[in-house]
Amino acid sequence: AIAHDSKGYTIGFAAANLQADFFNFIKESVEAETSRLGHKAIVVDSGGDDAKQVSQIEDLLVKQIDALILIISGNTDGNAQIRKAKEAGIPVITVDRNTTNPPGDSFIASDSEVAAYEMGMWVAEQTGGKGIVGVIQGQLGSTPEIARDTGFENAIAQFPDLNTVEKQASKMWSRDEGVSIAQDLLTRNPEITVLLEGVMLLHKVLLRQLRQWVEMIF
Repeated sequence: AIAHDSKGYTIGFAAANLQADFFNFIKESVEAETSRLGHKAIVVDSGGDDAKQVSQIEDLLVKQIDALILIISGNTDGNAQIRKAKEAGIPVITVDRNTTNPPGDSFIASDSEVAAYEMGMWVAEQTGGKGIVGVIQGQLGSTPEIARDTGFENAIAQFPDLNTVEKQASKMWSRDEGVSIAQDLLTRNPEITVLLEGVMLLHKVLLRQLRQWVEMIF
């Protein structure tokens, strides 16, 4: 952990894709807290490119950051990104997307599976357990998308007349992309009565936890 003293610290924030509103919220939170505490944040955005994120982290290490906040890019396992920082002795906090080999020093996220299950039960309540569901997914293979898909499907499986007709994956988690996918789903499946957008399952509690972590390390 970073010691509490008067030194000014530099936090590297490696984002998966700042076209996604939620990741921008996290970036703004990190910048606001580090500034409020008299420290500095350096932000980089891989745009969903795994190799680019590894290169960006190498650049952050050259700039001698004191800690790394990492949203793992794409559906990669994040091993290379975290290993680079750990080899340099830099603490790593993974956000939203987890990895275990090697793990970050801390992991901050909402419980995506529980949130998605609760959403599925709410959908069942609102529809009387009957309907045709279209799903806008997150990036396939990413840990939050796997958890959300599992939670939602486990919930609606209890209602035989509530069925998913089609799922389409997002690549960038951007708003414009979501609108385009929704239009595609509804064009192909005009019978859809429920449209689920996976990113809306993210909770504000994650942002609150991240702000608390930034304050704690200084």
